[in-house]
Amino acid sequence: MTDDWRNGRHVVCQLHAHIVLVPKYRRNVMTDRVSDEIKSAILEVCTRFDSTLDAFETDGDHAHLLITYPPKVALSRLVMSMKTLSAIRVRAKNWPEVQNAFWEITSGRPRMPSSLAVEHHYRR
Repeated sequence: MTDDWRNGRHVVCQLHAHIVLVPKYRRNVMTDRVSDEIKSAILEVCTRFDSTLDAFETDGDHAHLLITYPPKVALSRLVMSMKTLSAIRVRAKNWPEVQNAFWEITSGRPRMPSSLAVEHHYRR
């Protein structure tokens, strides 16, 4: 993290955001190659939004980001773009650690694992 302040015409600012990205069902899918792909996608989004990625760390089931961004950027749009691009890229790779964590292949069609099935009971 740098101590440099951003100077604009009418503003001097230093905006940071600590973002935690969590995969669906908090599955352990953050292998080295998945983390590298997510990081490259996030760096690309940061370049588009005139932001910087100050820190990036992953654990098995989540990723921590420290972002510096200008005040003209809506943080919600920045995070949305990061999540969208990283998900598209990771899914396009069809890595088995990601595929097996979310889908169980049965009869050639994807099905949710039975341990995540929700059962509803109705009283009559």
